Amino acid sequence: MKKIFMTIVIIVLFVSQNISAQGWQWVNSGFSEIIFDMSFPPGQSDIGFAVGSTLTSGGDGIVLKTTNGGSTWTKISADTIPGLKAVCFTSVNVGYAGGFQNFLMKTTDGGSTWSKMVVDSKLWYFNNIEFWDANTGVVVSYPSSVYRTSDAGATWGPCFGLKHSVEDICYADATTLFLVGSDERIYKSTNSGFYWAEVDSGLAQHLFLGVEFYNSSYGIVTGEDGRVVVTTNGGTN
Repeated sequence: MKKIFMTIVIIVLFVSQNISAQGWQWVNSGFSEIIFDMSFPPGQSDIGFAVGSTLTSGGDGIVLKTTNGGSTWTKISADTIPGLKAVCFTSVNVGYAGGFQNFLMKTTDGGSTWSKMVVDSKLWYFNNIEFWDANTGVVVSYPSSVYRTSDAGATWGPCFGLKHSVEDICYADATTLFLVGSDERIYKSTNSGFYWAEVDSGLAQHLFLGVEFYNSSYGIVTGEDGRVVVTTNGGTN
């Protein structure tokens, strides 16, 4: 019986160690800035970009790049840019990054050089950038300003219908988007973000913090207190 018990213990330890080894592993970027967002361009898994700031409320910004799937990171930004909160690359060469002080910039050479962009001079800071394809995208300026582009950022137009702060935004398909934010509100747009309609709400003074759609029907929203809600019919329920 003792041998059987010891055998079971050894098997349990071996299995648990294997499960642990196959899980998440800590990666040290080598930099002390707070990392707010990350983007791996589509069609590959080696080249990726991350952005951050020295402070949660601003400070100096940083752009990091990896060419080996995140094992190591290199700083590719100047020391003089404001803190960054959002990044989105549509290819390994073309990407957008934005953050505090109404700062938004674009690169067309994989982050070697960046050019500043102006969406609206009255905005506060950018906390979301999402693109469906090379030309179609949206940016969110805190608390509730959403702007859209259909020409790769050459021009931007305002969106309408929002009455609450936005924490996250995503595309479900080329013309359908969802966003979530304060009071556990969920908004939906079916015309590429031009107009938004509230489709669900939850507890006041609580936040939904993340939203992601697998396709136009299936989506998941996450929030405070471990709250997770799922839709399988495009947000109807």
